[in-house]
Amino acid sequence: MSKVLTIMFFSVLFVGNVSAATYDISGLFTLYGPDNSTVSDGSVTGVYDDVSGAMNLGGNTALVGAWSASGIIIIPPVPHTSGTYDMTSPEGVITGIEVGAGQWFGPMFFNWGGNTNIDAAHVWDATNNPDNSISLSSTDVISDFFPTGSGAPGHPSISGPTVGFTYSVDLLLTPAAVPVPAAVWLFGSGFIVLFGAARRKKA
Repeated sequence: MSKVLTIMFFSVLFVGNVSAATYDISGLFTLYGPDNSTVSDGSVTGVYDDVSGAMNLGGNTALVGAWSASGIIIIPPVPHTSGTYDMTSPEGVITGIEVGAGQWFGPMFFNWGGNTNIDAAHVWDATNNPDNSISLSSTDVISDFFPTGSGAPGHPSISGPTVGFTYSVDLLLTPAAVPVPAAVWLFGSGFIVLFGAARRKKA
């Protein structure tokens, strides 16, 4: 009987340690004009892979239309007080982007209306929620181009068709459901059989 309990313990331990490598994304996309006024906004959906750091977003926003974006998220190491990062895109280089403690940095590239790789540097305040989701709130990005920020959440494009416009995304990352592997089900049915055999033997 003790062997059966040991098997059950490690089975539960194994299943309990299965964790999602991806997050489903929902949120709000906002486009600000050069005067920091809101041009349009709309919903965001996407996927984030917390192993590779890859994030892919998309939406269909009024006045903007269908768009997509992708990038690699950088989470500064702990302990971390402050640091600066550079972002290189086909449109240019944004240097000296400040990222502080508890923040995430995302060099993202937007595609819409036949335009590709529009630079959009994001710095988010990250909050780990009790349900294991993560909230990312866009901040006014400080860089060598804007030493005191621009006044809008995000960093204005430095060139291309939307120079001076700011892309902002507030996101909620929810752990994706992880399908239980077939091997786990087999393992589980195996210890149930063992448990039943042990009870019969004891009787």
